[in-house]
Amino acid sequence: MIVDFTFSNIGPFKEPATLTFEASADEHLASAYVREFEFSNGKSIRLLRMAMLYGANAAGKSTVLEALSLLDELVTSPEKDSEVEIDVNSFAFQVNASEQPSSLMVKFVRLGQIYRYQIEFTKNGILSETLEYQATPPNGTKFKPIYHRVRGDERDTFTVQFGDAHELNQAETDKLYAELLPNVTVLSILNRKMAIKDDYIKQAYAWFKKQLMSEITTQTNLMAWVTRQLDLNKLNKNTVIATLNQAGIPIKDIEVVTSELSVIQKDLIKNAPDGESKTRLNEIFSGRKSAQTVYQINGENYTLSLEHQESLGTTRYYGLAGVLSLLCQNQDDEQQVRKCKILPIDEIEHSLHPDLLEQFIVLFLNDSSDSQLIATSHYREFLQNELLFRNDVIWFVDKDETTLSSDLYCLVDVKADAGLRTTSSVYNFYKQGRLGAVPKLNN
Repeated sequence: MIVDFTFSNIGPFKEPATLTFEASADEHLASAYVREFEFSNGKSIRLLRMAMLYGANAAGKSTVLEALSLLDELVTSPEKDSEVEIDVNSFAFQVNASEQPSSLMVKFVRLGQIYRYQIEFTKNGILSETLEYQATPPNGTKFKPIYHRVRGDERDTFTVQFGDAHELNQAETDKLYAELLPNVTVLSILNRKMAIKDDYIKQAYAWFKKQLMSEITTQTNLMAWVTRQLDLNKLNKNTVIATLNQAGIPIKDIEVVTSELSVIQKDLIKNAPDGESKTRLNEIFSGRKSAQTVYQINGENYTLSLEHQESLGTTRYYGLAGVLSLLCQNQDDEQQVRKCKILPIDEIEHSLHPDLLEQFIVLFLNDSSDSQLIATSHYREFLQNELLFRNDVIWFVDKDETTLSSDLYCLVDVKADAGLRTTSSVYNFYKQGRLGAVPKLNN
């Protein structure tokens, strides 16, 4: 699970912003939202399972998820060409914006150990990279280095220093320096290109590879992904159907079928310039899978094309039901991290009725064990349901009108300043603009 995530000079965020999952002492809904991790020194840490981000359009809500996704990509999907720039949008309203370094840092728990991973970079390459673990978790501030990478004066020069008990032998060192590019992380090379036996390095990489999921946006084709996973038997179809049924969608079965070629696809193949092109197009178009939903009415079965005959809301919830099924499965061979995934979703309410959204959140909290959900939303009515949210899972993103720089803050940190009392309505305070993070309209 994530302990906290800090980033700076990315999108509208110029100064460092931190999203923390450390729970407050509040016991409201703690059984659903809070997970306690105990360490070998007898101490423990309480972590939250959700963060919901609110804010005006263009304030930077999506940037929080994009920053986390960028860090994940730099670790698990490294570039092969040293000339490819790192895809980062630094804060635009500053002198020499593209030359100013950006920073990403995440602390996370895996197998009873707290790690801290941090990189500093520009679009031209990585300036520094550090992997550490906490010596006396969770309250100690001392971290022990696993490795530290620093770039030299020239773009292609760098040094990597390893901490005690983590050193590489000469052959491994030579291999690392031969493979490492200015735009590629050490953590990626050590795990993708080298057979490193260091368990700290392996487990840190496994957290990114096995636990941190790709961001889901409004453009993500979840429907196709779920259908493909069902066809490969990587998702439990009964769980997906049960989730849809719980949301009031009375599907009796889901059938995965091979789609026929469309008229356009057939014409493209027919008009291909040569046999090789025809073969290639056939490979691309053929074998595409699609899903059909099965309904039973008066004892008769009827099938609908999920893609062409179902509503956007149904297809969206079908995708989320598949994701939820994945979160509820054992995806890691190690028992200690079973059912623990980190799921970022942008505009979680997209195409969903409010009741479906709240149903998904309830199912996530009840059925997905230790997983974490990081979501952006404009669905402020969620703030009316005190039986569904805790104050420390609500975050706001607000942009300063003068500097155009954004700030990230938690509801628990502004309650007193805003005049919120125990009996106050968070929904009303936010709707009235008293918590910030709303559009600045000119009347």
